[in-house]
Amino acid sequence: MDLKNRIILTFVKLKQNLSFSALAVLFGITRQTCTNYFKNMIPLLALVLKTMIPWPDREMIRSNMPIAFKNFNTTRIIMDCAEIPIEKPHCVKCRILTYSNYKKRHTIKWNVALTPSGLIVHVSSSYGGRSFDKFIVIDSGILDKLDPYDAVMVDRGFLIENECLQRHLILIQPLFLKKKLQLSKAEALRIAEIAQARVHVERVIQRLREFSFLSDEVPWNLITYFDEILIIMAAIVNLSAPVLNMTNIRKFIL
Repeated sequence: MDLKNRIILTFVKLKQNLSFSALAVLFGITRQTCTNYFKNMIPLLALVLKTMIPWPDREMIRSNMPIAFKNFNTTRIIMDCAEIPIEKPHCVKCRILTYSNYKKRHTIKWNVALTPSGLIVHVSSSYGGRSFDKFIVIDSGILDKLDPYDAVMVDRGFLIENECLQRHLILIQPLFLKKKLQLSKAEALRIAEIAQARVHVERVIQRLREFSFLSDEVPWNLITYFDEILIIMAAIVNLSAPVLNMTNIRKFIL
């Protein structure tokens, strides 16, 4: 099979998540050959496409700031963690590391960061479902790539306030009620503004989930390739039509 058809086979698997048996019939090859082609193409595609996950400088990000971020115009990245189910591992240690108490099943998690305009700029390695979001963020090194006084927007679950203070970063996240019974009007308004700004983050993650490979349980024999698969998917999302219309982009004068 020529290179073009091997690439097509790989993307059909990622997009539709057809079984290797079904793909073998479609491409007129054996199931084992089909599996081998997929496993061989993943590292090659990741190597080529990883350049499509750039790290823009602060000025470029601020010059393409969406209107929804008018009150958060120092935001460099918006972060979130995603989690999907995997096949139950055979080894006991792997079962312990991948079992998610929240999901009540075996999962893997990863951290994704994007600019306010919706460009994916960072995809971490995958971690077992037992890992906390805070650990994934710190271990991935994403905070160390930021410049002092950059703002990081996250959801409530990211307990990284001290880590941001140590690096002179500004943390933007919804307020906790703590012992308060009710938020003030100003606090409620700020939460609403953050939620509005984060809407397109969910859209980008949803685009990643449009790859059916992420919608189904990931087979254990493909876990080794998962980090490179994430790179491929993130790059394709970046190459797709933007999640925001250009009319929603506001240029800030530095």
